[in-house]
Amino acid sequence: MHLVYRGAFFTIAASNAASSYDGFLHPRIPYRPMKLSARTDDNVFTEVLLLPEYGGFASSDPLFLRGWTFQETHLSTRIAAYGQREMLFCCLEGAHSDGGVNKPAATQAFSGALDPGNLRFGSLEHPHSWAHIISHYSRRSLSVESDKLLGIAALAEEYSLTKPVSDYFAGIWKEGFLLHCLWKVAPFRVSRPSAYVAPSWSWASVIGFIAYPWTETPSPSDMEIPCVLLDVGTTLASPYRFGMVTGGFVSIRARTRELVWWKLDTDRIGSIPYGRAAALTALQSTDTPNGDARIRCEVDIPAEWPTNTYVPLVSAEICTVGNMDRIKAFGLVLERMDGESYRRVGWLTVYHADNQNLL
Repeated sequence: MHLVYRGAFFTIAASNAASSYDGFLHPRIPYRPMKLSARTDDNVFTEVLLLPEYGGFASSDPLFLRGWTFQETHLSTRIAAYGQREMLFCCLEGAHSDGGVNKPAATQAFSGALDPGNLRFGSLEHPHSWAHIISHYSRRSLSVESDKLLGIAALAEEYSLTKPVSDYFAGIWKEGFLLHCLWKVAPFRVSRPSAYVAPSWSWASVIGFIAYPWTETPSPSDMEIPCVLLDVGTTLASPYRFGMVTGGFVSIRARTRELVWWKLDTDRIGSIPYGRAAALTALQSTDTPNGDARIRCEVDIPAEWPTNTYVPLVSAEICTVGNMDRIKAFGLVLERMDGESYRRVGWLTVYHADNQNLL
């Protein structure tokens, strides 16, 4: 499919259509430029065009909420999007709206909804480029949960032709693999698919907005990865290497530390490595372990854990960062399964404190 979108001379995006049956021409929301007569300072009457102060094109149009359309609007090099308020044309050279503005405020408002030729994200270096692609893709929904990897397969296939990457494992490239395991899911509206989609270390194993805080580092040279990737593999559901998987594993060598995680029986969630001091103080309990406020531990799906119960977990340090305000390192939170097997259940942030070893 990547060849279809990339080779298309012109793509029409029915951004205001909720389904393929709705068409692309609809009455517009009354929010459009207006032509008026006005008098200039030279006492000359002329016609002026009044434009909305806020960008008219909306990235919340139905088309841009659907996961399958992400690759269409990122691989095509020329796109005409019929939106709720205006038509927007985007290509590799720029963007124009039917309001006659060369670079309308709308081009800033869609925030990744249209990226002809993947120019915006593709211009970044790997692994940052793929991290931004996944972050924006994860904001869209799929009517079939198991399509999570298939919905971005065409973009992954095109990505493999333009970036220095090789093997692909459940949505993560071997190059930069450990960094791409350091994803974080927004704590609201997060869940797991009802059936298996991907291993726990893959962003595709959850339904929710994905972010990669390590992308905020000023430069890749500011990161060090003491963790060692020993082996990784997935079992494909078909010969197509960018498609669905039925299983997977990863083997790493990393510094670890035992944790205790506690969930309160309210909307507050205490993330406690050996007791997070701030949260434990609020509990007013005398039999809790001492907290370490330098370490913040968050689980991916809080609803999966029992309330008012200490849960023993393990942390694994993945990378250390420099020149990042307060933050010293990032890691994964793991739950011990059978034997020496673990599954990812959360994310760990280590903050600066007297240059001590915190993991």
